[in-house]
Amino acid sequence: MAKKSRKTASQYSEGKSKVGISLTPTGIGLLTQMAQNTGLSRSELIERIARGNIAIACQEAKMTITLENPPEAKETSPNNGATKSQTKIQVIEGEQPLQADVSEPGGSGVSQEDYQSLQQKAQQQANLIEDLQQKLAQQKSETAEQTQSYQSLQQQAQEQGNLVKKLQKQLADQKSETAEQTQSYQSLQQQAQEQGNLVKKLQKQLADQKSETAE
Repeated sequence: MAKKSRKTASQYSEGKSKVGISLTPTGIGLLTQMAQNTGLSRSELIERIARGNIAIACQEAKMTITLENPPEAKETSPNNGATKSQTKIQVIEGEQPLQADVSEPGGSGVSQEDYQSLQQKAQQQANLIEDLQQKLAQQKSETAEQTQSYQSLQQQAQEQGNLVKKLQKQLADQKSETAEQTQSYQSLQQQAQEQGNLVKKLQKQLADQKSETAE
């Protein structure tokens, strides 16, 4: 069976031109690994880096390039490839401090990795909620007996959606907190667990409802 490709098509409408570049084996290996991890082709990865859509952070960076794209700088001129509105590019020499983690390593706060993991889980659950809501909407017109159950499930989905928004807000606020991060992180973990249990319960109710409809 052929392996399914994860490559993402380009999101830009402009035509492409080949550019000859030479890289060391290390550079090629890192570029390939970054492309695989992002699910992009190497050319698309370079394209997005050049446009400022993807930033690469490294503690040992000796130079930082900042891009300021005007809102109208969406397309380029077909004649010379220049943007219609000039993008401002600034080069900063020397090492620049990376954005601080939510907590220092070994501290009592929440690490950036844990923060991102919870944020990703919240997003995944929000997507799952949207999918469940769509399925519930499709079942709304199937039978009159499903009305009460549908309203109950819809309310649970709405409550879960509100919980996701609350969790995401708490995660965002957590970036600037230092003293009470440990307790807040444990609370978010518990909320995420409760939310996961609620998703399972909602999925079971949806499956039971489908079974009752089939009967």
